[in-house]
Amino acid sequence: MKIYLKILISQAMNLLFQKKVLEMELFIHLEVNAEIKGSVKIKPFQSEINNQKIINVIPEVEAYTGVLFKWTFNPALENGNISNTYPFIYIPPNNLKYGVNYQFNLQMYEAGLEDSAATVFISVTTDIPPECTSFNITEDTGGKYILTGVGCNSDTSLIIIYQYGFVNAKNAIIPLTLPLYTTPVDIKIPSKIDTLALIVCDLTGTCRYYISDVPVSQNSRQLDDTDILVNFAADTVDSDYIPSSIIYYAGIVTEEATYNYLFDTNFEFFSKEEFDSFTFSTFLSTMQALLESSYFVNTTVSDNILANVTLSILDVISNFTISITQEQGDFIIEILAPYLSRIDFDVLREIYEIVAESQMTDVLLDGYASCYDGVSTIYRYRNSGDSFRNTSILAGNSSISFYNISGFNDTDVLDIYFTKFAQNDDFFEITFYVTGSFEDYALVLNGESNATAITVEDNVIAQIEGNFNNGTNYKCEYLDGNSWSSSGCNVEDVNENYVTLTLSHLSTFRIQVDEGKSCDVGAGPIATMSVIIFLMIFLIIIFVLSDKKVDHPSVSNSFLLLYPLTSVFIQQAKLRRAVVLMQILTSELLMLTLIGAFHNHFDSPEDKTDNDFDNYYGFQLSRGAAAWALTQAFTIPIFILNAFILKGKPYYLITIPVCIFITVGCFCGLIVMTVFYCLGWTEYWITNWLIFLLFDIATLEIIYSLVLSLFIKVDAYTPTEKDSPTSKPKKDIDKDLSTRRQPEEKEESEYEIIVHQDL
Repeated sequence: MKIYLKILISQAMNLLFQKKVLEMELFIHLEVNAEIKGSVKIKPFQSEINNQKIINVIPEVEAYTGVLFKWTFNPALENGNISNTYPFIYIPPNNLKYGVNYQFNLQMYEAGLEDSAATVFISVTTDIPPECTSFNITEDTGGKYILTGVGCNSDTSLIIIYQYGFVNAKNAIIPLTLPLYTTPVDIKIPSKIDTLALIVCDLTGTCRYYISDVPVSQNSRQLDDTDILVNFAADTVDSDYIPSSIIYYAGIVTEEATYNYLFDTNFEFFSKEEFDSFTFSTFLSTMQALLESSYFVNTTVSDNILANVTLSILDVISNFTISITQEQGDFIIEILAPYLSRIDFDVLREIYEIVAESQMTDVLLDGYASCYDGVSTIYRYRNSGDSFRNTSILAGNSSISFYNISGFNDTDVLDIYFTKFAQNDDFFEITFYVTGSFEDYALVLNGESNATAITVEDNVIAQIEGNFNNGTNYKCEYLDGNSWSSSGCNVEDVNENYVTLTLSHLSTFRIQVDEGKSCDVGAGPIATMSVIIFLMIFLIIIFVLSDKKVDHPSVSNSFLLLYPLTSVFIQQAKLRRAVVLMQILTSELLMLTLIGAFHNHFDSPEDKTDNDFDNYYGFQLSRGAAAWALTQAFTIPIFILNAFILKGKPYYLITIPVCIFITVGCFCGLIVMTVFYCLGWTEYWITNWLIFLLFDIATLEIIYSLVLSLFIKVDAYTPTEKDSPTSKPKKDIDKDLSTRRQPEEKEESEYEIIVHQDL
């Protein structure tokens, strides 16, 4: 049968200030295996392609399930590790040769029938960058050098872009100037620079570079630092030379006022610039020069300067519309590396995250972006959901192994983001993002990525690079809101170069020395428990002794008798005051114990901490709220049983043993927890308890009393004649009184004398 292959191939061409997509359509009719049914639509390149950028070919494929794909290239690509079994192809930068015509072949076939494959091919030609005869450097007057690109021309572009820079110790080219349209330039070169570079590009961004050594100067290349501002003003009459002048004068400045002027001028200049890739690289170069200025030879970079630099970098990359290159990502890590311990934690995390996301803009499945300098790592890997359930990644010298994870669809396109950096501790982060879908051979990538929660069915094994001591104990914690918790992250093994961890969830983690029990133990919970138990025992004895002859309460108001704070001040029969006291004190003792248990579950109270009340956030209050809510499971039934004692029910036979059992359990639990908890945590513990103690007494206890008072009524007490000391009939009283007034008469001897007296 016939397959109609509609071929559309394209490459986004990032120009200096615009983005243009060139397309054309091509229809090809092919005779193929009769069992193969479907179609392929690909976007073609209309002109030469830029080998220095990512090349993507993403067909629109319609085929039944089970069809296989294979890409081949003629001539062969220099990188043999490119995945070629998808219905699309992703070719990283610099994998093709300049000015060569390539044939990309796509085969679609059934398993075992590759010889009968439907095949379509397209031809692409790589662009040829501009060429120069030579790059010359000659010494000029006033400490300047003339940099000239000699005989530069381009076969594909009428306009050539020139950018001048230097080669650093890592053989990376660092810009000195903005992209310019003329050559030569006359600029000052810092004395520490030995090799200069000229980058020449056409409008598609295809570039070639030339390097040349700075000639030995007959005069001092480094002027003294007098009249810096005057010289700076003279050198920057043309604003295009502000970046190179900033870099030069930052290397000789010694006065604070002069440094601040250069710093402010640089920020003002770039705030007005429209950023392309060349300008962004120059901006990073000036940031590095200002941080490494000679002004800081005898002092350290101030926190204010460092914060301004990092926030400025963050602001620029947040609004950068072009992908950050590999070289630019590495440069950012290099700039920040000496100051990691002083950079704001959240700012650093955000910079690294944006760098990784930007570098993934044009990456397809099974592709990644990585920046690594031996200390910090930025890594992001992309693949389909079904490939992530059991997989391992290698990021720098760290590795992460996933054995069974869920929470996403097999058709989702996911990015796994890993970053690792060292501040006072070793930090690392693992996050998954949903970035598109891959279903029925159709790959769709979203413009934005959204973090997604991943369920870890079996522990993730993480081997994190770092400098560790074999004889030292380490612990792993994860960021829970604004606090660090040790749950879900365990240290399994420690080596000098890495530590092995098991993770039951994915988050931001830190690895630090386990200081064990070197913290001060807080005595607050034990002291509180001791006071509660002492009051319980002492007042129960007082109430039992004072109420043993009482047969009825002295008041009849049901609410006052039911509300614990008022009830304990009213004499009542049948031990009720004692059991009400046990009820309220046992309830609060139970809440104190549960708050400690919730701190143990959600936090790491056994670890040394510098917690203070300035860091007492709302989420820490949740420990008390949870304990208070759970305590009601004890309070409500005990409250009801004790209430019915007012109606003569002997429920104290139930409530007293239950309260004794709960008290003994709390006693043991509180002692164990207090011994293991550090001081900072016990302060939070007691604070939570005091807050919810007052809240409990002022809310639920009143509500319970009001509700039960509607059903339990206590009748007013009316004395009976039996109970009254004047309950005798009036006639008997008169007789007694009459008898007392008269002398006794002697009875006849034959009568027995009987004396009767009412007691």
